[in-house]
Amino acid sequence: FLQVPFSNCSRDCLPGTRKGIIEGEPTCCFECVDCPDGEYSDET
Repeated sequence: FLQVPFSNCSRDCLPGTRKGIIEGEPTCCFECVDCPDGEYSDET
């Protein structure tokens, strides 16, 4: 290998969204879904 393999198949989620599981995909793969009303994501 000339480069280190990239093991994350999803980008970071934007503020106001959270990681959602994609069934049948590895745990490093996720989709960003909107936070429910009255909740927020506090991770940076």
